[in-house]
Amino acid sequence: MEVDLGPQIISDFSIRKKRTRRRLASAVRFSDILQERLIPAFSAKEIITHIIIAAIEASFGANFTSGKGFDKMVGTIVETIVTNSNFRRQALIVSSYYIEKKLKNGKTNF
Repeated sequence: MEVDLGPQIISDFSIRKKRTRRRLASAVRFSDILQERLIPAFSAKEIITHIIIAAIEASFGANFTSGKGFDKMVGTIVETIVTNSNFRRQALIVSSYYIEKKLKNGKTNF
């Protein structure tokens, strides 16, 4: 008995293509949010808070950030990152990239 997998393969490819587009759109949105919101005067904790919120907004939408318990969830994640030197360093490297990019683009109205 021969099974035709053509339609299934095409369907799987379409699903993967849509997921890739969504991930790319989320990454672009994340980048835009960080470039817009991060400023050099922020403390490490403030920077990490903005990174976490940007990641969640980019992935799930801004409405998700207004949900019950959101602030507590973000606070828990931020404390974990702030107290882990490797995570904190990575977050600060990411923030430096976006702050420098913002400065190079002439956006200095902090």
